[in-house]
Amino acid sequence: MPGVYVLVGELNDDVKGTGLTKESIQTALEQELRRVGIHVYDWDDPKQKQEIDDKNVPMLYTNVNSVRGDAPFDDSMPPILKYPVRRMFGQG
Repeated sequence: MPGVYVLVGELNDDVKGTGLTKESIQTALEQELRRVGIHVYDWDDPKQKQEIDDKNVPMLYTNVNSVRGDAPFDDSMPPILKYPVRRMFGQG
């Protein structure tokens, strides 16, 4: 595998309200991939985008959603957000 490029799906308002951004999630994923020795391509770089197309580089797609729940013990606590994270690999 020559490497991957990372794509993060749109975030819903609950997730955005926590301060998470697509950029922060993408950066964290890319840093972790690099840390374990996987080359990460930059989709926004025209030269690298051409390489992604030419080499059929796989994509790591990450989708973060939220489910609202209630705090079980203290009514003064804000609602709890649970984040199921789905990651999929696909060819470019």
